[in-house]
Amino acid sequence: MVSSATPGAGKSFVSANLAVVLAAGGRRVLLIDADLRRSSLGPYFGLPPRNGLAELLLGEIDERAAIHRDVLPQLDVLASGMPPRDPTGLLCGEAFARLLERLSQRYDTVIVDAPPALLASEAAEMAVHMGTLLMVARAGDNELGDLTQSIKELRHAGARFQGVVLNALDARQRYYGSYAYRYGAYRVRAHAYPALAPPLAAPGTAGAAA
Repeated sequence: MVSSATPGAGKSFVSANLAVVLAAGGRRVLLIDADLRRSSLGPYFGLPPRNGLAELLLGEIDERAAIHRDVLPQLDVLASGMPPRDPTGLLCGEAFARLLERLSQRYDTVIVDAPPALLASEAAEMAVHMGTLLMVARAGDNELGDLTQSIKELRHAGARFQGVVLNALDARQRYYGSYAYRYGAYRVRAHAYPALAPPLAAPGTAGAAA
């Protein structure tokens, strides 16, 4: 599962790139867009907004109709579908947990692009079912307090947190102390999502895992 504290960190960008890299390395990969409130992955792969995870969990379609096969070699994608009335109920229900269990038996790696942890209560519930949990932070933008609070809440829910991916780091610049993060009190800041960049970052701007 890949998430972030707040919108704009680039979690969908990281999810898409990770899926592409693993598939290019020979692994059979399924990428799931589980951000049912604000889908971002569909435009990366030119997928239609309908008939995705939401419709699958509602029982309106089956897995064969929902999963886009071989979007790239070795890579299947399950888009989010149309925004449902109750995304929290769908993602926290038994149907989603059973779906993950079934799909995990068919793929080498399943990557779940989850909603921001501080803005969507279902993120913590989803994380409990994941084998690996990564948080994405945007260099020079995300506040350390937001990231710390989201990790605390995820751990309190019983999620196993593995690390942070630092996205949009300009390797030509040096970051010292508070230049990397603006230290301050935790607060949730609602703002518009940035325009999506195509997968595979240009050299010198790739994220670094910590």
